[in-house]
Amino acid sequence: MSLGILERWRQRYGTSGNNPLRLARDENRMEYLFIEGDEFSVGLRNKKLDDCGQCYQHISKRQTALRSEGYFPEFKMHVVQVFLGYRYTGGANEVEPRLTDISLSAEYVTTCGNYDVGWRRIIWAADEGGEPVRPIQPPLIPPPTPVIRPRRRRADEGGSDAAQGGS
Repeated sequence: MSLGILERWRQRYGTSGNNPLRLARDENRMEYLFIEGDEFSVGLRNKKLDDCGQCYQHISKRQTALRSEGYFPEFKMHVVQVFLGYRYTGGANEVEPRLTDISLSAEYVTTCGNYDVGWRRIIWAADEGGEPVRPIQPPLIPPPTPVIRPRRRRADEGGSDAAQGGS
């Protein structure tokens, strides 16, 4: 889902630095929707969330800096980091997980160095109905059957066919 959202943002908003709403990429190749404003700017990142509404994210210096300082080095400005998060039902054992909710949230770093949810607003939930529209993949057309012809057999020097056991 994450790559699909990034690609849609890229197609819709582009990557031009002249556009105040654009897909941006930092030096670590992290991509997010950058919304540049007069009073403040927002970096919107899409993430899968756990049961508590927190991002599935390993703890790193980069992520800690983004959550604690709200500073995106490539823009040399403070940018509010907001997550467009989504959650699914079940776990690894579920054959077809279902989307349960989509939300906007922000996280911060606790005094212990862990990440915690600062705020979270659900913008869509499955139990409210209105399943999000997802394109249906058209049926795949199988490739044409290859033409297989029998191999020609070579005749030996005496004119008989060696494959047929002639002498």
